[in-house]
Order: sequence, then C-alpha cells, then structure tokens
Amino acid sequence: MLKTTIGVIFALISYASALSQQAPRNAAGGTAERNASGSLRQIIPGYYAYTSGSFNSGVIATSEGVVVLDALNSPAVGRAERQAIASAIEAPVRVLVSST
Repeated sequence: MLKTTIGVIFALISYASALSQQAPRNAAGGTAERNASGSLRQIIPGYYAYTSGSFNSGVIATSEGVVVLDALNSPAVGRAERQAIASAIEAPVRVLVSST
C-alpha cells in the first residue's frame, strides 16, 4: 500500500510539474498575483489535480483525510483550493506537502 501511494504521489507531482509554467513577473520583479479561481479534476478515484491559472496541485483522498501536494502561489488560491476540496471530497485536509 505504501509503495502504491508513493508511486501515485510521484505521478501527481510529475503531472503537476509538466503542466506548470513559470509565473509571470510584474514591473517590480515580483510574481504577478493570479486569480484565485480554479478547478478540481479527478484523475482516478481518490486522486485529483487542482489547477489555477498555470499553477497545479495534487490532491489525494485517503481514509484518514486529504493530502495536498503544493501550497500554490497565494493565500487566496489556497482558500479557493480548500473550498473546491470541501465541495468534492467529504474529508478534512490533514497534510500539506510543499516545497515553498
């Protein structure tokens, strides 16, 4: 079970990396703010991809709660993702795995 879960996590991260693009920069050199709306799409039962603009996040529904891979780019996008998860998956977010 653990090897399968790790494999699926790796696949979701690879999928999200392949879809993501570098965020545009604003005139001050910082990252431009993105619209907070996005969509949660089921890849296979229990495994989802959340997409907001060029940012992507993996979502895994387990019996103990939801695992989210990548915190995305802003608190507004994170809130929109949590709302989408709450609407589609009737389990609380238990773990966030993010490099930022």
